[in-house]
Formats: sequence, structure tokens, C-alpha cells
Amino acid sequence: MTYKIYAWGDGKSIAPFDVSSHILNHLIQENNLKDFELIVNSNIFQSHSGRLPYLVDEDCPNKQATGFVEILKIIKDHTAKSNQHTSPKLNLLYLAFLDDLVENLELITMYNFFFLKKNYEGFTRGIFQSYLTWPMQYKPPVDLRNHAIEICLENGIINQESVPNGEATYFNSNLEDELENLNSEEKKLRDTPVINELQKSQMDQQLAVLAERKTMVSNMQCLNRLKTLLAKFEDFKSKINDPVFELIVNYYMKLNSFDQLPEKFISMWLQREYPKLYKEVTDLKIIPIDNNTEKVPLSTALKKTLTSFL
Repeated sequence: MTYKIYAWGDGKSIAPFDVSSHILNHLIQENNLKDFELIVNSNIFQSHSGRLPYLVDEDCPNKQATGFVEILKIIKDHTAKSNQHTSPKLNLLYLAFLDDLVENLELITMYNFFFLKKNYEGFTRGIFQSYLTWPMQYKPPVDLRNHAIEICLENGIINQESVPNGEATYFNSNLEDELENLNSEEKKLRDTPVINELQKSQMDQQLAVLAERKTMVSNMQCLNRLKTLLAKFEDFKSKINDPVFELIVNYYMKLNSFDQLPEKFISMWLQREYPKLYKEVTDLKIIPIDNNTEKVPLSTALKKTLTSFL
């Protein structure tokens, strides 16, 4: 029996935003699981959900397991150390926290790589040309950005007010007053009649400053969520000490501190507030994949894309 896991990547390495696939690769290689093969060719075209990663069992090729948690369960069934706890209560606690941990860390990752304008425009959008054949590289980052906006809205990280224009405002009960003041200032500026080019230039500069301040507010929103999550993680470790949870946290922190991201707010915060965790994250060596694959051929991508419209 052979399992193939399809992930985001250029055929040689996993995409930095696809943190879950990095963790799966670590577990596969650490446990020497020969029945699992990671294919990093960004093959979204055959994904039933339109998402990556997904797993295909070669004995049942029409059936897919999608997402980190589902694939992790299959991998753990093939490892010597299974985390099926004898106590049903502990097992439920284990699964509930796993879902909560991954969901929140993935939310922060989507915000960091796809919603945050500096990172999306300055890094994430451009790397898709390495992952997909022209012209297929243009739509997926837009789809992922829209997905990031959707889940950030659902979780209260951003406000609906300005989303149709491509710029969302930011919301948190603790920061609501500051946000309202910033939105009020912005509205006044935008409603002010422009008389000449000098005034327009000055207004653009003020709007740019406001945008930076609003980004700081949204970053704080993510950091507050992350702080709460790390506190829950420390509490959970006292109940169930499973190294996979530490691996999950460290990989998500490592890749959300990626050097090539223009906005490094998570890395700076970790270094300041969690120096011990920051050192663990810095020392973590990401395990490379053990095989290379080619990009999905344009003919295959076009065929699957056209079929989806029929």
C-alpha cells in the first residue's frame, strides 16, 4: 500500500506557507515511513477540495484525505507510537486540542502570508511562478488571499467594512476605540476635497501613515490570539505530553518567521516575548524532501480546469 501526499512546492522544496506539509514530511522521514511519498508539485488540479495538502491511497485513487489533521491521523496509524489514549476522555481532549491548535496556527499563517499586504505583494504572490506553469500561477494566490480574507472575517481578525475595495479594516474588542479613531481619521481625509497636487501628495502621505497604524493594530490582533494559544499549549502539555504538538508549534513559528517576508512582526515578537521558544525555533532544522518532481504539465492543468467548468 502506497500513499501519495500532494503539497505546495516547486518540485524540490515545500512552499514556506504550506507549514502542514513541512510537518508531515518531518514525521514521514523521522519514522522512515516508506509507504508515504510527498509530492511537492502544487497539484491542486486533482484535489477534490481545491486545497493542499491532500493524500491519495493508490489502492483507492478516487478517495482523498484532505488537510493536515486527517493526514496526520493516517500517518500516526503507521507509526510505532500511536497516540490513541486508553482513556476516551483523554483521547477526545487530544483530538479537540489538535483541531484547535492547527486551525488557529493556520489562520495566523494565512493572515501573515496572504492577507498582510506587504507580505502578499512583496513575497507570496511572486513565488507562485516557481510552483505552477504559466499562465496557471496567477489564480491560486488570488484564491488563497480570498480564502484568507474569508477566514479572518469569520474569526473576527478583520472587519467587513472595506473588504470589497481590497483593504480590510481590523477589529478586536480591546483595540476597538483605537480602530474607530483611525477609521474616522481616514474617512475625514478621503472626504476632503482635493484642490491641487500638493494637497493630494500630503493627503496620500497621511493615508499611508494611517494604513501603517492600522496594520500595527491587526498585527496586535494576531499576536494576542497567538499569546492565548501558546498559553493553552503550555497548559495542555501538563495533561498530555505528546512531542507532535511541540513539533507543530515550532514549525508554524519557524515558517511564520521566514526571512524573506518583508513584515517580520511574528519573529520580532517571539524574540522579545518568548526568547526560549525563539531559540528552539531558530535552532529547528527543516528536513528537506527526499525526492524531486516536475511541475504539473500545462495540458493536465488546463484539462482539469476546463472540466471543472463543464
